[in-house]
Amino acid sequence: MILACYSWPCHRVSFYHKSAKFSASDEVSNDLRVFISELAKQGIEEFHIITHSMGARVISAFVSSPHMSRTFREISNIELESFNLKDFNLKKPILATVTMCAPDAEVNGLRSFYDNTLPYCNHMTLYTDRRDQALALSQILHFGADSLVFNLKNQLE
Repeated sequence: MILACYSWPCHRVSFYHKSAKFSASDEVSNDLRVFISELAKQGIEEFHIITHSMGARVISAFVSSPHMSRTFREISNIELESFNLKDFNLKKPILATVTMCAPDAEVNGLRSFYDNTLPYCNHMTLYTDRRDQALALSQILHFGADSLVFNLKNQLE
């Protein structure tokens, strides 16, 4: 097992709204694709992705883009292929798990994330805390009634 960390280039923007938009940009998605592809070329065959806060926007944009199918194998194809990645042009790595911790995302964005990820990964986990005041404020200010925290509070009460 190898631990590799990808940090999207958030230093380029300093305001939340601009950061939120940039984190979901094709530029950042492509950077993530290149990062994963380089690791796969080194022989990494299985990926477990963990995101925190605005990292949920990065991975959500990635799985909604063509970069996802260029980077990972669909689950239905796994049984048909060997797990040997010697020829990276023909073999793609597996996305084994995706875990989102305190995702700064709206409910509809997470539904879309789930739908786009399911063909590639069937193990997705979401951790959030309804008492996370910073995330709650961000969500209410930017997403209103569609916020993840707002919807979780309503479902848990």
